[in-house]
Amino acid sequence: MRTGMAKPSPILIDEAEEAPIFDYRGTLHRLGGSRELFFDLAHFFVEDSDKLLERLHSALERRDHHGIESAIHSLKGLIANFGAPRATFIAIEAEQCAHSGKLDDVVQIYPRLVDAVHTLRNALSLATDAPSSAHLDRPSPQ
Repeated sequence: MRTGMAKPSPILIDEAEEAPIFDYRGTLHRLGGSRELFFDLAHFFVEDSDKLLERLHSALERRDHHGIESAIHSLKGLIANFGAPRATFIAIEAEQCAHSGKLDDVVQIYPRLVDAVHTLRNALSLATDAPSSAHLDRPSPQ
């Protein structure tokens, strides 16, 4: 750990990877600086990520190749919006395996994907709902 620097907020650090869970500034930049859009997108992810994981799980159980690819692609797109390195990497890995027809590999990757999505979801939930999230410059109500 570097000395003389403030330690990043624990809600933004993936302890397993010692890396940021998501890139707030980069995401905000990609959204044209709209904090309101960031908060809306984060809430959408928090609300819908489990639905997409369930869709993927169901497709894996049915060995529905198209359903697997579709669910992973949707998850990857949502994850990538936040510049979430670990979750994006795992989603890309799963998508490549699915695209290559390696469904057994996707089954093996699935628990890591679930963990990464939950880590991102929890960080976004905390960052957008917790009183201590003032450092994210919550937009003021109109």
